[in-house]
Amino acid sequence: MNLLARWEWRIFSASPAEFTDPFASMTPFREDDSKELYYLLDDPDLNLKLRYGVLDMKRRLHKNEAGYEQWYPVFKASPPLSSMQVSELDALLPGNVRISDVNIETTLFNNPHVSIVNVHKKRKRYLVGDVQAEFTQIAIEQGIWSTLALEHLDWKLIQTVRQTYDLLDFENESYPQALKRLQNME
Repeated sequence: MNLLARWEWRIFSASPAEFTDPFASMTPFREDDSKELYYLLDDPDLNLKLRYGVLDMKRRLHKNEAGYEQWYPVFKASPPLSSMQVSELDALLPGNVRISDVNIETTLFNNPHVSIVNVHKKRKRYLVGDVQAEFTQIAIEQGIWSTLALEHLDWKLIQTVRQTYDLLDFENESYPQALKRLQNME
């Protein structure tokens, strides 16, 4: 697991046609097509998802004055979880979400404080200088949207890419925040 906290900036379109891939003239270093489950929690500083059979949680450590968010990976494991992994994850979850056994999917599906969103992603990943850029089409029950993300250990490099590609007018929005909004939960 990458144990470095990364700065992230992400935007979501209001509709699929709102913006196009600003990096389309570049060759992506990786393309992915995935089906993921996002577990939306009451705590906006937690991002919990299941992708490629791996349960992954990140914690937002900081949001700076420029609006960039610093996220740190705090949990990664493949279900079924061991008793020790269940205890570790349980300690990371908000107080109104408790898991007590290795069948985490059932526990989370049956919790009224957890909303589960099926997300189909088609991602293109680029390197813009040293900054990782990602243009993604996401499909959820409510429709299809585009999202653009920039990630790096130094938020000032992300700022430079935003300036270069005329992206300064867009505000940062995390996946959990955007999925809640897109599902009219906020």
